[in-house]
Amino acid sequence: MVRQQPMSPHRHDFLELVLILGGAGIHRTEWFEHRVAQGDLFVVNRSRSHGYAATERLSLVNVLIREDVMVEAGRAFAGLAGFHALFTLEPVRWQQRTFDARMQLEGESLELIKRRIEVLETELQRAEPGGAALAKAWLFLILGELARLYGDAEAGSGQLEMRLSRVLSWMEAHYAEPTDLAGLAAMAHLSERSLNRHFKMALGQSPMRYLNQLRLGKARELLRDRRQTLSVTEVAVQCGFDDPNYFTRAFRRLHGVAPTVLRSQVS
Repeated sequence: MVRQQPMSPHRHDFLELVLILGGAGIHRTEWFEHRVAQGDLFVVNRSRSHGYAATERLSLVNVLIREDVMVEAGRAFAGLAGFHALFTLEPVRWQQRTFDARMQLEGESLELIKRRIEVLETELQRAEPGGAALAKAWLFLILGELARLYGDAEAGSGQLEMRLSRVLSWMEAHYAEPTDLAGLAAMAHLSERSLNRHFKMALGQSPMRYLNQLRLGKARELLRDRRQTLSVTEVAVQCGFDDPNYFTRAFRRLHGVAPTVLRSQVS
């Protein structure tokens, strides 16, 4: 726990998870400022500038998470719409100047996450054998519980983040299955035009392009896995590509190397 004094805008090379434990203050970013109070939880993406002003006995806890750990967590919690909403989509709203700190913990939920973070901090400070693995396990427990809390709070809501998050969760779990924009739009209860527009605003690309890159990323993982004995064509099919020639062209365009070459490099 930190008693937070006013702080000029600064940046980190990690994702920062911030939980306000007490007091109040103004949280500033490059795009806007908003008042924070007990129970507010928000995510500061890597390299984003933020700081604090007008603090009034403001106490908070920061959890700094490396990018590779967040990528691993993203795989682990791919099926939780709340994970995508909280850690992928909501921080983007800062750039759109619409952030309103919707993640607000109170009562038992606040105490639960607070205790989890205290245990995580204790494990890191002890620095005993096996401590790093245990700390990572506690971190993943925190991230998973926050994703569930967020999803439960927004279950059945019409919030745009949750609509998009359901699409992202489906993609992660069913990326190899055939689909089209109409199917994804129906899943989000949006028109195709609206889904395209909001998806591009949130993630910088269309839903179908995102899905294609997700498939190519999964294919890269398989090709680099020495334990896999699948042929390049089998990898293509397993990742949702019916045309091996198209798969090869798309893979080379995205990753800068042909799939056969990548496979030969790790065999």
